[in-house]
Amino acid sequence: SLLYVGARGGYKNWEAFVRAFAASEFLRREFRIVCFGGGPFARSEWELLEQLGISRSVTATAGDDRALATAYGNATAFVYPSRYEGFGLPPLEAMGCGCPVICSDAASIPEVVGGAGVYFDPADGDSIQSAIESTVDNTKKLKQLRQAGLEREKQFRWRTTAERTLKCYEKAMHTDGVFDLKTRRAAA
Repeated sequence: SLLYVGARGGYKNWEAFVRAFAASEFLRREFRIVCFGGGPFARSEWELLEQLGISRSVTATAGDDRALATAYGNATAFVYPSRYEGFGLPPLEAMGCGCPVICSDAASIPEVVGGAGVYFDPADGDSIQSAIESTVDNTKKLKQLRQAGLEREKQFRWRTTAERTLKCYEKAMHTDGVFDLKTRRAAA
C-alpha cells in the first residue's frame, strides 16, 4: 500500500496525489492508498475517488500511535504531497518506522527528509506519478530509502535536539561570560 497520513484538504495536496495515482495504470493495478487520520472521507472526496475510478483502491482508517506505527511498517512507501509545512512530522515518523518516503520538494520538507527521500514537485501531477512509480518499482531503492530514513531520523530525536540546543546555549553564554549552564550559576 501507499500510505497517506493526516488531513487531506487545502495545502495538504491530497487531491493531486490521488489524481497522480489514478493516472497510473501500474499504481492502480499494484497498490492501494491507505489514508490514516484526517477523519472519514467527505462526500466531495468520495465523489472525486468515484470520478477517478479508484474508490475501491482507497481506504480511510484511524487509530492510536501504535496503529499508525503499524501502518507505516506495512506500507510500501509513505507519500507526502503537501505544498507547505512548518516542519512536517509525518515524514519523520515514517523514516523512524523504516517506511520509505516519497515527498514534496516544498517548504521545510527537504530540510526534514534530507537525502533520505525521493522528491517531486507538488504542483506537477506527472512529477508526483513518476516519483512514486520509479520508487515503488525498485526494490533496491526502497531498501536504500528505509536505511537512509532510519539514519536521518536519529538526527531529530528529542534527546539529540536538546543536547545540541544546550551546546549552542553554552557556547553563546560562555562567549559572553554571562552564565554557565553546566553549573547553573552566574560566571565569576
